[in-house]
Amino acid sequence: MTVAVQCTDVSKAYPGGVTALRDVDLTIDAGQVYGLVGRNGAGKTTLMRILVGLVAPSGGHATVLGRPAGGTATGRLVGSLIEAPAYYPHLSGRDNLLLLARYLGHPRSDVERVLETVGLSERADSRFSGYSLGMKQRLGIAGALLGDPPLLILDEPVNGLDPQAMVHVRELLARVRDEGRTVLLSSHLLAELEQVCDRVAILHEGVVVSEGTPAELRRGRGGGTTLVIEVADVDSAVRVLELAEGVTDVNAGGGAVHARSVEGSTTPVVRALVEAGIEVGSISRGESLEAAYLSLTGEPDAGPEHVVRGAVR
Repeated sequence: MTVAVQCTDVSKAYPGGVTALRDVDLTIDAGQVYGLVGRNGAGKTTLMRILVGLVAPSGGHATVLGRPAGGTATGRLVGSLIEAPAYYPHLSGRDNLLLLARYLGHPRSDVERVLETVGLSERADSRFSGYSLGMKQRLGIAGALLGDPPLLILDEPVNGLDPQAMVHVRELLARVRDEGRTVLLSSHLLAELEQVCDRVAILHEGVVVSEGTPAELRRGRGGGTTLVIEVADVDSAVRVLELAEGVTDVNAGGGAVHARSVEGSTTPVVRALVEAGIEVGSISRGESLEAAYLSLTGEPDAGPEHVVRGAVR
């Protein structure tokens, strides 16, 4: 199978001792929709900026469609939306795209095509400054689609979209994949990633902590079942379960304990907690990408920056 994106030991350190990426290895096959998830500062946007040539890696190397990432040879092969769309506020959506198309060497008919694709034809003559956040996002996606590039790199493409528009983008991404093109996207909406992505990588503090299909991540690479345990004393429960037989990957997150039962049964977890005198409020099977994320990273519920509830980068 053709490889669309290859990252080998990619690292990025900024002045002042900030390390955004640490030895990232990723292989994205052509024709996939591939998702990146992680909270603010996890390194997702930095990785995307490296792939489109906006940032140079400090170590390792990356290729895009067999060519060095960010090189001039990849310019027309990659359509991207990195962070917020940046267009001239006093120009209309159509005029902004016409300028971009002229710069990239695409015909005017391509502008009309992408406006129709993202559902902005009726508002194409309105000024960009008057667009809602969701409309600005859709115009950004339209810009990425100019020229029908074989690879799309989209940073939070559904940010600010209403549910109907999110369904529209989901269908668009599925259509792009069916046409044989590749999409790399990040999103804080884990349920959305589960519905649209073929594979997902979880980034935590610049490191890929797990990678696989949504189904593989939900059940864990090592088998067993992820459990979410509600207890009064989370810290004590974590200490007890870390020593319990048949229990692995113990973390606190979202006000609960996340642990993996190797045999898929709740018995060893409940037994260990009861014998330690810890009252169990409830226990459920956390078969979701959110549960997998919390289990793998031990992230607390951090309010507006939480991976499920807020924007992540």
